[in-house]
Formats: sequence, C-alpha cells, structure tokens
Amino acid sequence: MGTQVSGGVVVDQGEMTTSVNSLKTTVSELRTAAKNVEDNSWGAGRNGAESEAGRAYVDHGVRIAEGIERTVTWLKVWTTSTEATAEAIGNATVEFTEVDKNTARALDRTGAK
Repeated sequence: MGTQVSGGVVVDQGEMTTSVNSLKTTVSELRTAAKNVEDNSWGAGRNGAESEAGRAYVDHGVRIAEGIERTVTWLKVWTTSTEATAEAIGNATVEFTEVDKNTARALDRTGAK
C-alpha cells in the first residue's frame, strides 16, 4: 500500500526502499568490479621491466592498458551515478511522503473548522 501524493501519484515507500537498496547493492558490485579491473596484472603494456606485451607487441600492449584504464574510469563514473540516483530516490521518497502527510493533516484541520 502506498501513500498518494500530489497529482494522484502513489508512492509505495516500502517498494522505493527496496529499489534504493537494490541500487546500493549495485554500487557495491560496481566498486568491486572497478577494483578488480584496476588491480589487474597487465600493467602499462610496455616492453621492459613490465614486459606484458613483448617486444613485437608494444603498441598492442599500450592500447590494452589504455582500454583497461578507460574501463576502470567508466565503472567509477557508473558507480558514482548509481550512488547519486539511489540517494536522490531515497530522499525524494521520504520528502514526498512527509510533505503530503503534512499537507493532508493541514487540510484535515482546515476542513474540521
């Protein structure tokens, strides 16, 4: 059962909390994925002390390293975005239900006069 808010929209605070918690779980999984990719053993992809690619494949190794770096950046951005979304939904849900409860109480008091 939800709380009806302005415009006839019904906010089910329990379901919204479930959604927010699911997003928070996603944030945790994304952080783990970013860390796992970032902690890879590939290195910089250059031949030498970090001889990941081998002499004939230095350009390929560098491109792989750059791709891994872009993936880590993308995962971190996705994590931040998902975290912000979860927070915004959670805050909005509380705000919607509280504001409308207060409005309903005020209207009830006005109608009782």
